Amino acid sequence: FFQVLFMASHTDPLRALLHPTTRHETAQAVFAANCTALAYTSVDVVGELPHDPLPPPLTPPGCAFLFLGEETTRPAHKAAAGAGWTYLVHRRTASSASLSRRAFSRIPKLLPHLLFPRLASGRHPTTVFLDSKLRPTAPLRALERFLAGGANFAAFRHPKLCEGRCLSVAWRLWRAAWTGCSVAGVGREEGRGCPSPAFDWMEREASAVLRSGRLDDPARLVAQVARYRADPAVPPSSYPTYIDGGLLVQRGAREVMDAWAKEYFLSGGADRDQPSFARAVAASAATGRLAASELNIRTSFEADGSTFRHWNRGWSTAILAR
Repeated sequence: FFQVLFMASHTDPLRALLHPTTRHETAQAVFAANCTALAYTSVDVVGELPHDPLPPPLTPPGCAFLFLGEETTRPAHKAAAGAGWTYLVHRRTASSASLSRRAFSRIPKLLPHLLFPRLASGRHPTTVFLDSKLRPTAPLRALERFLAGGANFAAFRHPKLCEGRCLSVAWRLWRAAWTGCSVAGVGREEGRGCPSPAFDWMEREASAVLRSGRLDDPARLVAQVARYRADPAVPPSSYPTYIDGGLLVQRGAREVMDAWAKEYFLSGGADRDQPSFARAVAASAATGRLAASELNIRTSFEADGSTFRHWNRGWSTAILAR
């Protein structure tokens, strides 16, 4: 088994990011608990866990996994710490040795199709990633239903991405005056190089992140967004969506997860993963490698009552617990 993992890691740059021992221990834990659906999160800090994460309610015993970096310790003094989790060590490899802690913690998030093994039936388990700062309120099975209807990947659209309907009048006038692009007709203006609402928001959020300083290498984010804007093969008008990355549901979504992970880890971009997702989906759709039916990108307020906003409290899917 170890030999197979070792050989695979030398032929696939994404597999090379996953340590064979971590993959082996993960497979053992999944098989031992017979997990057809599972929840997981990942943290890499020096010292004690900064939060007290909890898995979704009614998660089957042994099917909630918390990946900790090798220098991260469990907060033993908290009574509730670790309740419901199976702890697994997320080890670095030669390929991940130079990654920032934020980027390193993204490896399990973006590679669940490689990290979690197929079931004995040959099917992939349903995996639910939750940001470690979130306390889920929806049961695991409710989140698993986001894949009903044939989709193999589900996430919530970023709540600030409002498709032009809730942008300020001042911003609309500025955009029309300086770019010649309207808001409502953005999708029909490809010949004029007008960006989609998703690309517009990506640029605006990148500016906000740069002002906040919440990233390891600001120059990389500047260069990344500039590269996306200048690429005629995947023009800004073709970007279909921009997600909140705090909650992801997938089942064997190799095409989208591979594309996302390659763009994030292998293209030299910044350690924020939402721009990489937007780019990966746009590029995959442009080449026909990804069908729209494979993705369930949900709005912030769904008709079935499921809602999600990463940084707010009281929503039906999860609450923020900093």
